[in-house]
Amino acid sequence: MTLILKYIVNILIFLALDCMVAYCANEKTVQMVFGVFRHGDRTTDAGTLYPNDPYINETYEPYGLGELTNKGKMREYRLGQLLRARYALLLGKQYKKGKVRAVSTDYSRTQESLELVLASLYPPRWTQLAWNRWLNWNPIAYDIASHVTNRLLSIAILYCPRYVQLFDAYSKSEEGQQIESMFNSQYEYISNHSGLNVTKLFDLFRLYFCLVSESEWGLTLPEWTKQVFPGYLTRTTKKNYEMLVAAPQLNQLFGGFLLEDIISEMRAKMNENGTLKERKINLYSGHELNIAAILGAMDVFFPHIPPYGACVLIELHRHDDNYYVLIFYQDYSSMTLQPLTIPGCTFECPFEDFVNLLQKNLPDKQNGDPCLITGD
Repeated sequence: MTLILKYIVNILIFLALDCMVAYCANEKTVQMVFGVFRHGDRTTDAGTLYPNDPYINETYEPYGLGELTNKGKMREYRLGQLLRARYALLLGKQYKKGKVRAVSTDYSRTQESLELVLASLYPPRWTQLAWNRWLNWNPIAYDIASHVTNRLLSIAILYCPRYVQLFDAYSKSEEGQQIESMFNSQYEYISNHSGLNVTKLFDLFRLYFCLVSESEWGLTLPEWTKQVFPGYLTRTTKKNYEMLVAAPQLNQLFGGFLLEDIISEMRAKMNENGTLKERKINLYSGHELNIAAILGAMDVFFPHIPPYGACVLIELHRHDDNYYVLIFYQDYSSMTLQPLTIPGCTFECPFEDFVNLLQKNLPDKQNGDPCLITGD
């Protein structure tokens, strides 16, 4: 068997296995796909460092702070291969402008993650777009959504004043205080050792990710962390996500903007005379908070920390003249994608039911930007 033939056979076996892992989509009915995913493995982000961090001056060469590692690059490339295997017929072999809409947050690690997914989604070899026999890659343009000015993939707890106000009110409510009381026994201990001023659950959010990334890099964590990491801080971080998506008013301003965008794209696709006739897939490259946000906006969030490369797949299907929405989640907890069902609907959720059930989680833009505090 020649080397070329062996290569082809290995690729076919690889794609077949990936397809089984992913459950091959019903490509007779799928019309459009939306993939919301977290970036790959990274080094410690500067924003998570704490005052008494013994590694506060670590440079993480050759990557730098908060950057994608080689392991993270491979994870995102493999995600693109999974999407390629699952939606091969829908995507077509050759890239064409208009087939893909790709959006990233304004972080280098999310932009690079998106580039890697796109690279394995549409490799140009054996197509008319092959331009370099030594490089099986083709440039594909994408958009950047600023965290500060673009609500699509923004982190509401940081950049949406109205959300911050509502979250603070929820934290101080009877339910919020009950949650705080479950965890506040360690606040003083962590404050004394970390140098942070921990007065509420959310103050622990960044510390967890700092310790995770430092341990992944192979650094020995301070002795004091053994009392709270990973157990206690893992539990608090999971609970933080639950609180961030705990009410429709919060979801409207967190994942609601992205959900609104997805519904709008679906409606445009359903219009056979519309501008999205050729659109096949929409990719949104963000952070674990964006994963929690879209799951919360669809009322399917469950307590967990979205891992590197976590991906929510939202599929628009057509049976005869009826449209349905299916949701899958890749969190690497099993060999297959997890099917998720919106409360009050079936797994194959009729499009209008999907919209009506989640209407409460969509932002109200009648008076402009709903993130602004109006003072009423």
